[in-house]
Amino acid sequence: MVADPFTFTVSATPEPAAWLWSVTGPDGQGQPIVGATTGRPTFTARLAGQHLVSVTATNDAGVGTTLNFPLVVSAGRVLPFQPTAVAAHRASNRIALGREPTPAVELIDALTGLMVRVPVTRVPLSLAFTPDGSRVVVGEVAQVEVIALTGASPSVIARWPLASDVTAITASETHAYWSNPTDRSVNWVRLDTGTTGTRSDASFLSKLQLHPDGTRLYATSALLQRLVRLDLASDGGAVLAATESRYGAQYPLCDQLWLSHDGRQLVSGCGVLFRLAPLAADDLVYGGRLPQLPYRSVDDSVDGGDFVALTQLVESFPDRTQGPLLVTLGHASLTQTAVRSLPSRTFSGEGLLIASFVFVDSTNRTHALLVGREGVPTPRTVWLTFEPGVP
Repeated sequence: MVADPFTFTVSATPEPAAWLWSVTGPDGQGQPIVGATTGRPTFTARLAGQHLVSVTATNDAGVGTTLNFPLVVSAGRVLPFQPTAVAAHRASNRIALGREPTPAVELIDALTGLMVRVPVTRVPLSLAFTPDGSRVVVGEVAQVEVIALTGASPSVIARWPLASDVTAITASETHAYWSNPTDRSVNWVRLDTGTTGTRSDASFLSKLQLHPDGTRLYATSALLQRLVRLDLASDGGAVLAATESRYGAQYPLCDQLWLSHDGRQLVSGCGVLFRLAPLAADDLVYGGRLPQLPYRSVDDSVDGGDFVALTQLVESFPDRTQGPLLVTLGHASLTQTAVRSLPSRTFSGEGLLIASFVFVDSTNRTHALLVGREGVPTPRTVWLTFEPGVP
């Protein structure tokens, strides 16, 4: 990552008498290296993009062997806090992050990197943009707050008390929705009046997602392995009916789901794909399976041709080969077309990834948020940005 020191390691048998390292940046210029004549030099990139690294090992007889290899440096930043929640909106290129211990929502412009902080009264547990991107709904302990993004500066315009904690939320233009696994209900609140409603359900639903056409929600139940469609009233308010996928129990859901931007496909946390349709009888039909990896976050490309997913091979990654992966998969073929290994070394001795999020902005740049578990010395939160078409 740009401005993040990187230490190369190399070994040879027998031990060389001398080492010589060099790095050429994407601008064709040589880059400074600390310890360029040792076996463990340190390099700090000043530019994002592909660099060419060269190392020459020379033996006692003065005979040298040279190895050249590429090094891709990502643009990004280390955030000074660990987000409590995250959401993104493609059309406005905005990213929202919850913050504690002083409750706030950080709004980031994905194109410029500009960050604006909006204070809230309680720690954000979940976040959702309204479909038009004009507001952010903040789910908290026993309340929601609504942040307006129009005008000179974002600010809270409404605060509504609720009977339950809002740990996962989705929003339409008029309402916010969340599930409460404790009492097996789906709940909603009208954003402008605070009017609430609830519908009891026989399962423990979670991870609600609003369909792009605004007529229905989708939810999973990890406990009962259910995938459910919830139809909404014509005014976008009450949940009227629940229809269960006849395929849900046959395939692992992993308590996660993501909808494609065109509303035609749903992907579960285990990579199972379901086809979506307006009629309930034709909806949630099994549509194939992505490579069997534990998916942490999924988005799709601007042209709708690819899924972009964050995954990791194992929960603990002491070395780079076991670290998180950014994977591109074809919408139609469901096959892997590109893989990028992300910098697990960012997490130092912590070694565990506890949160991740991927977002493709309106220019088709990919943003990846990685959060390390608390450990030694501190948790690291890293935001990486990748240009389209860059390896």
